[in-house]
Parts: sequence; structure tokens; C-alpha cells
Amino acid sequence: MLTHNPIYMPNYQNSTLSVMASIARYYGVDTTDKTCLELDAKLSEDYRNVVILIADGMGISVLKNALNEQAFLCKQTVKSICSVFPSATVPATATFYSGVSPVVHGRLGWGTYFKETNEVVETFTGKNMYTQKPSDIYPNEVLAYERLADKIKAVNSNIEYTELYPAKIDHKNIHTFHQMTQAILAETQKPNNHFIIAYWHEPDYTSHRKGPYSAETIEVVREINAQTEILAKELQDTLLIVLADHGHIDIQKYISINDCGQMETCLRLPLSIEDRCCSVFVYPDKKDLFEVEFQKYLADDFLLFSDKDVMDLELLGRGIPHARICEFIGDYLIVGKTDKCLYQEVPNGVSPTFLKGHHGGITQNEMLVPLILIGKK
Repeated sequence: MLTHNPIYMPNYQNSTLSVMASIARYYGVDTTDKTCLELDAKLSEDYRNVVILIADGMGISVLKNALNEQAFLCKQTVKSICSVFPSATVPATATFYSGVSPVVHGRLGWGTYFKETNEVVETFTGKNMYTQKPSDIYPNEVLAYERLADKIKAVNSNIEYTELYPAKIDHKNIHTFHQMTQAILAETQKPNNHFIIAYWHEPDYTSHRKGPYSAETIEVVREINAQTEILAKELQDTLLIVLADHGHIDIQKYISINDCGQMETCLRLPLSIEDRCCSVFVYPDKKDLFEVEFQKYLADDFLLFSDKDVMDLELLGRGIPHARICEFIGDYLIVGKTDKCLYQEVPNGVSPTFLKGHHGGITQNEMLVPLILIGKK
């Protein structure tokens, strides 16, 4: 386990967004984002197939904890790159599929506040985050974005695009990581040129429940390593890019904002986004009190960014902001910098879930992911 875990501010000049900018440029799509030089160099070798394999939650610290330096994935790691912010699956995967930063696509986290129904709604499920009841809002429609694959196909009629997911997401027959690698291999063996994005839900799923440095998570990462090495030996004329959407940390404590002095009385809406990156909506006449209470109860474990700070510091990246981005940010973001999570209990809400591993904050182990490049001609 990597115990030294300092604050790591988003760096979109060396990030997963840079990877997608390189992909865009390779296929002739205009981008203003900085590309990844190492990936540009590999792409210049002109492969028939380009595959992005996303191992959810396999940050650099999780990878190094599970594998030794001679393991296949470690030996193929070119460098560490930065996730987008928040360091969470919703914003990170949206960047992979859209090729733009979170400030542009607007998907900031697990739960987003929608004024239409006056509730915090889970982006992927469409349920009220606090009651788990179905909402009348459909986040995937409100937060629809133009897919990078569509831009690529618009200028490359000969490119075949495929997305692969585990069965729990698309109900197809990919139940194991071995089946995922075999599905990737099968796609690359079809005629024509292929761009493939394959998403796997591990080690994130196990890290949340058992901890990112647990024996169970180590076993999962080692299986990913072993199966990826087997896949690499079978690929032909393919560039395989393996990375993660974000990292993970062990969580030592969950703090209820209900127990933080008068903080809860300052809130005009429930917390949203993530447990380690909370969007806060405060009554205008209580902002001073809120900031005083934050310093008293939360400043040791969290950073506080005003909505202006978020935009001025470009925490969500650059680009033309989503029309509702300020509405989603709220008045402040409370962002984890140690090993704590923040939650809120509301009337008629379900009991909160306390996970052993989490992400979304602004520490090195959450923000840094490996860039693994495996080229097979």
C-alpha cells in the first residue's frame, strides 16, 4: 500500500483527456486539448485496430500494490497520467466516450441536482439518490453529449466502432474478464479498421467493498494482468491502450454533515455529486456562517472551493462550459484531501452505504492512473 498520499491537483495537460485528444487527432478529428506525446508516437506506427481497455478504479497505487515491477502491466506502463476531476467513474467515462472535459460534458458525479424535479438524481440509474425511488428526470437525456466515435466515423467511413461492457451493464455474454479479452480479440480479427472501447468494472467493484489494497482486490488485479498478457500475445496489428478512469483510497471514516455544528442549517439543498466531492447549495445569507463552520469541523480533511474557484482554477478542465455547469456545481465543492468521506442524512432517506474504498477526491492515489501501451504489429 502507498501510504504517502498528497494533494494532487488536476493536470489536463497530462491526463486521460490527453489520451482521447490523441485518439481524436489520429482519426482526423479536430481537438484543442493537448495530446499525449507517448501515445502520439505509438499511433504514428499506424495500427489497423486501436483498443482502449478501461479497468475501472485501477489507479497507479492499486496497480503497484498488487503487482511487482516485473509483472506484465507494470513493464508496459509508460507513465502515470491524471484522471479528470472529480476522480470518479461518471465524469471520467463521459470524457472517454465524448473526448471532452467534465466542464464541457457536464457529468460531474454519481448524483446531480436537477431543479426540474428538485431532487438529487443518480446519473446512471435515474433514481433519487436519497430515497432510491425512480425520478421523473432522465439524466442521460438531459446530459446527452456528442460521442467522439460519431465524430470519428463522420470523417472515417472505413472505421468500425465497438463498445464492450460486462454483462451487468449491457446484459450480453461477458461475465468474466477472460470473456472480455476474448471479445476484444474477436473484434480485432474482423475485417476493416476498428476503434474499440472496452470497459471493465473491476477492480473498482471489489475495491469499494473490500478496500483497494485488500487481498481480494490484489487477486482481481493479478487476474487482469494475467489475462491481458495472454490477449497481447494473440493480437495482430493492434495498439492496446490499458488505463483506468480513476484511482482509489482506503476510507477510515464517514463524517455526517448533520453532526457538523450549524453546517446543515446553512444548506438549502442536499449534498450531491460524490461522497468525496460534494456539491453544496447554501442560503445566501448563511455563506459566512457556513465557511466558519467548515473551518471548525471539516478543514482538516477537506478542501473548500467556491463556484468561482472551481471555474477559475479550471478544476473541471477547459472548453466551452456546459450550459448548466454552474447549476450543478452549486455554491461550493467540498473535496476530500485525506481518507474521509462526507454524507448527509435526510428525512425519508434510505440508510447511507459506507464503503471501504472510495474515490472522487483530490489526492494522488485517486487522481493518478497508469498509461499502458501495448503495440502488436
